[in-house]
Amino acid sequence: GAGLFTKETRAYTLRQLDLPKETRLLNFKSSFDYEKQATAFLVKDAPNVLQTPPELYLDYLAQTLAELTTTNKCQTMILFNSLDEITKVYDRLATLGLTKEREILAQGVNGSPEKLKKRFVLDQDKKAILLATGTFFEGVDLPEKLLELLVIVRLPFQAPNTLFNQVRYERAKEKGLDPFWNITVPEAVLRLKQGFGRLIRTPNDKGAFVLLDERILSKSYGSEFMQVFPEKLPVKVVLTKELSAQVKDFLALAKENF
Repeated sequence: GAGLFTKETRAYTLRQLDLPKETRLLNFKSSFDYEKQATAFLVKDAPNVLQTPPELYLDYLAQTLAELTTTNKCQTMILFNSLDEITKVYDRLATLGLTKEREILAQGVNGSPEKLKKRFVLDQDKKAILLATGTFFEGVDLPEKLLELLVIVRLPFQAPNTLFNQVRYERAKEKGLDPFWNITVPEAVLRLKQGFGRLIRTPNDKGAFVLLDERILSKSYGSEFMQVFPEKLPVKVVLTKELSAQVKDFLALAKENF
């Protein structure tokens, strides 16, 4: 269900499956009405994670997420790239007082993935907030009111300095391939597609998607990530100060239409 073929991911997927470039592919349309069921919000003034001091970047995440979830009291999942980042943002949200107002479940802080998933489902009446990574990008089914707001804090690139990835990149270079465009970007695009897929699970779902990473708009590889979004999905480019109110307006309108 998370299969996606763009210029870069098509070649990557065929190589992974050891299939020839000429392999014929069939595409099937989704049964969801994305034009009415969802909207994606891309924050154009979010700080570049690679160019911003870590403390300032984490402060931005915490302040933006606190305002977003205070204005929009609904079941919310926020996906990160690392457990360390979750812990630091959770601590900042606690300092801002959000943990006193909302049920916040944080992977690596107060439970295992399975435990947190169960609590998130059981605590839907409390409009819980789940801070997660890893397996929550895929294979998690949270239909209808179990998930109405999905936030991905940054494009899900893998850490390039792990031994596993260094070996893969070297092998790609030996074959005359650019590791960034042939491994890093396709895998991140597919990962973002999997993450986005958590939001709309049934024809009755409604939800807002938020990406706090301006690189999708400013970098040359951003066009690959833009193809993650379904053709008729409304995509809005907003400023941080506009985000909370625009998400609130969309969710209110979506609620009236369902």
